[in-house]
Amino acid sequence: MAGGDPTPVFTDRDVGLIIKSLPDQVDSQRRELLPCILREWSCVDLREHLRMRGGANSERRRVMAVEKCARNLLQALDAADEIDRAGIAGEMVIAVEKCARNLLQALDAADELIARGSRVRWCWPPGTRR
Repeated sequence: MAGGDPTPVFTDRDVGLIIKSLPDQVDSQRRELLPCILREWSCVDLREHLRMRGGANSERRRVMAVEKCARNLLQALDAADEIDRAGIAGEMVIAVEKCARNLLQALDAADELIARGSRVRWCWPPGTRR
């Protein structure tokens, strides 16, 4: 994520590394959705998520811990056989699909809220609301 920026964002490099780490079996359409999902999450929820977990000092420690876990995960995946890898990939696909569904539901709810708001505006008598 971009350093020093008050609004956390996933850079093209970040997204590229995440996509590159996905198994080859992940559907290309899902791969194409991932940058949108990550960037939407960074705009909507990531700042709050990071705020709840602590400040910049603890963020660096968490990044280092994640890096260590990622190295361990890579070692474990290298040791896994094809059946285990396929099972892991399947679980990842299910998780991404769930995130995409949740994002679409949130967008639908926002659209409905906007539509309701636009209808309410027309219910006021002319000249009483500015």
